[in-house]
Amino acid sequence: MIFRIRHTDSMGGILRDPWTSQERRRQTRRLLDLPFDYQYEENPEIHGGIAVNGSQGGLMIHALEDMPVGITMNITIFFAIEFELLHFAAVGKIIRKSRRNDKRQNGYEYGVKLIQINQVDYMIMRRLLS
Repeated sequence: MIFRIRHTDSMGGILRDPWTSQERRRQTRRLLDLPFDYQYEENPEIHGGIAVNGSQGGLMIHALEDMPVGITMNITIFFAIEFELLHFAAVGKIIRKSRRNDKRQNGYEYGVKLIQINQVDYMIMRRLLS
């Protein structure tokens, strides 16, 4: 059995096939480290987390709350430009989940696919990720 190793490119987190050096993602991921709020129907309280990286199609997020794969959530990501705090909002669906158990961080890591975003927020997100 042959196992494929996932490699991360140091210039933007692009996964490449180690045998062909071809990019395996549809969209380039960028490191973010931005705070976000989220809520979902099963638990309408507003919770927080960190958006670790993202692309135009989705986000990798860290959160303390245990949520099931498949739920849809409202997400608001915050960022600063000079002295102004800005945000964009989207609707996403959890498509992947893993538990984080290391000395510095606990909680969960989620892969979230963006399924709805308005045009203005989409343009803001594209600019942030470029």
